Amino acid sequence: MDIWKQYFYAALNSEDNVEKEVVYQGPKEQIEPPVKDEVWEIIRRFKNNKSLGENSISAEFIKYGDKKLWEEMYILIKKYGHQKKCQRTGKL
Repeated sequence: MDIWKQYFYAALNSEDNVEKEVVYQGPKEQIEPPVKDEVWEIIRRFKNNKSLGENSISAEFIKYGDKKLWEEMYILIKKYGHQKKCQRTGKL
């Protein structure tokens, strides 16, 4: 116990006691990419007559789009869906 006491006393009372950035070095969370059928089922369940989002795209536009649009949505979700923040807005 005295070893820890000495360690923290020295660390907290040193001249160069400057706040340092803590970097997490643990294992990164592994998120499984979505299956195409799951994404398509979610798109099918979009509710109609809802207000537009920040990007001014209505759910109906996506929901009633063709399979090419759904394929592109799936590719984007698979590519960027693991990110916790939106790159454009910085929001979670």
